[in-house]
Amino acid sequence: MPMNSEYFVSIYNKEGVKEKFSFDGFEIFKKGKVYFFSGSIEKNLLENITKEILIDPVIEDFSIGIKKEKNLFIVTLKKLVLDVEAETLKSLLRFLKIKNIKDVRTGKLFKVNKKIKNKIKFLKIISKGIYNTVIE
Repeated sequence: MPMNSEYFVSIYNKEGVKEKFSFDGFEIFKKGKVYFFSGSIEKNLLENITKEILIDPVIEDFSIGIKKEKNLFIVTLKKLVLDVEAETLKSLLRFLKIKNIKDVRTGKLFKVNKKIKNKIKFLKIISKGIYNTVIE
């Protein structure tokens, strides 16, 4: 049995970026969806779960972990906000008798076109349209 570990799976469109936003001189590209898994899980099991349940293999691909790219950021729901998609996935995994996954969370993966020098200013800019500060 593997030790407790945390993995994240990033899912992205094979054709490239579909959504682009511009704010205050920044171009922000939505790269895809992210799932965070924690528990006693082996990487090959996570790959199988992703291939069989999470992606549409015709139009989507995935990586476990995020490729080392500059200027990436992830938006997730706050801990106290119910993550319905993650709860549904956990229920499905329990139904499939996969009990070694303790928690699942979801998020969105974005890339920015230039280096972020002032993170506080950048967060204020993107909070105006990229994410909802009440729940994310």
